[in-house]
Amino acid sequence: MIDQRLVSILLILLKQNDYITINDIANKIDVSNRTVRNDLKLLDSPLQDLNLSLIKKTGMGIKIEGDRKSKLKAYDKLKVKNLNPYPNGPEARIEYMALKLTTVDAYRIYEFADELFVSRASIHKDLKSLKALLNKYHITLLRSSSTGLALQGKEKDIRNMMFDLMVKDDKYQHFLEICQKSNYECNGEFIFYGLDLTDDEIKNFIKKAIGQSIENLNHINLNELSQIIVRLIISFVRISNNKYIELSDSFKQKLSKQAFLEKVNNLVNNIEEAYKLKYTNDEIHYIQLFFLSYLQPKEVFVYNLQEIQAFSNYLINAWSKDLNVDLHHDTKLLDNLLQHLIPVYTRVMHNLPVENQLIGEIKKMYPNTLETVQKSIENSKEWFNMREEDIAFLALHLAAALERLKQPLNCLLIQSDGIGAQILNRQKINRLDNEIKIVQEINYKQIDEVDYDGIDIIISTIELKLDNKIPFLLINNIISDDELLILQDIINSYYKEKNNPKRVD
Repeated sequence: MIDQRLVSILLILLKQNDYITINDIANKIDVSNRTVRNDLKLLDSPLQDLNLSLIKKTGMGIKIEGDRKSKLKAYDKLKVKNLNPYPNGPEARIEYMALKLTTVDAYRIYEFADELFVSRASIHKDLKSLKALLNKYHITLLRSSSTGLALQGKEKDIRNMMFDLMVKDDKYQHFLEICQKSNYECNGEFIFYGLDLTDDEIKNFIKKAIGQSIENLNHINLNELSQIIVRLIISFVRISNNKYIELSDSFKQKLSKQAFLEKVNNLVNNIEEAYKLKYTNDEIHYIQLFFLSYLQPKEVFVYNLQEIQAFSNYLINAWSKDLNVDLHHDTKLLDNLLQHLIPVYTRVMHNLPVENQLIGEIKKMYPNTLETVQKSIENSKEWFNMREEDIAFLALHLAAALERLKQPLNCLLIQSDGIGAQILNRQKINRLDNEIKIVQEINYKQIDEVDYDGIDIIISTIELKLDNKIPFLLINNIISDDELLILQDIINSYYKEKNNPKRVD
């Protein structure tokens, strides 16, 4: 793969009919003489792919040799690449090829090599990894000597692959900005390389489909909106290539009674008028399916209410048993699960992916909670194929419920004489947020009168030998700020132990 600096060097050489010195090239691109010399060693293979060669002559410099037609062709291609560089690296190439094949009936290996500025041998090596990627979605890579490479698989699987590749694309953040900002300034850069879509084309599509403002889709947050727009783009790309979704009549009849159909029809009418396309009834209902998958309808429909209620109760039972805590009285958890699982139900029943940008943080911060949820999903009957992204979302609901269950450490504070020191220590300990609560405060002379029932931790300014197993922390008569920080760490560990008997995050 040619990187950006090599492209710049090649463009300089292609403009020259005569020799040019390495120093002149270095000055033009503002790098050292040595850097240019090292880069030139990498040009032999790319130039061969372009039917050109590099000639070096002592005392004169270097130049590119080849017929004028090859030079012009190379210059035009490299100039485009210089403005909109294609993905760099094997993994990005493979994802590019996968998306590209969704936009055409077939594509030849030499076309990929020309577009990606690599040899055909490199493309042949990439095909093994491309097949592995496609296999994850039950898609087959067909190879024909007469037509080239093509995809074979169910239309819904191909579209799911497109969705996953698009939301994981490095340029997805730029895409989110386009969705969010009506005044986004476009510069013509590619957003989803394999689809050959530039930022201005995407902005124009959103404007034509949704209208002048995203406010036409009221109360939809950016994450939900962006996923719907991705799905609209996928449908548009596939329909433009005469690839259509097919749904059963019974399923379409069921969807016709569900929410969002009127909104979807309005969007589709806008796209049909703007791009002179025709969406089938199956396509319209398929888009409606994604509204049901990402958004919360104003009412819960009978067709899935019982399943969602039953699954919510199952989760609460499973989590309570696994963690040895009682979550049955947490009405907030039940309400949150019922609301959250309405769109999830559609995703699970139809194996639809969803984007979860928090999944990395959830794995890092709540690994044990995530494992508990994962176990409950694996043991469920109808929801066992829930995707990792949705499982991670559920882990946040469980984590919130566990936070609500947490109780502060009940502290017995023992201090020596000195009212001022006692007040100061008490205030400093109370600064330790919600992790500790002073339930008893005594003078050391009252130690024989203490009832230790319910005490989780003892903090004392006097060293004592007590006949119990309650954690005992000895502090100075006046707690310094440095000592308070140490005390906070120790208290935090006991706090976690009290509230996480199974060491849940």
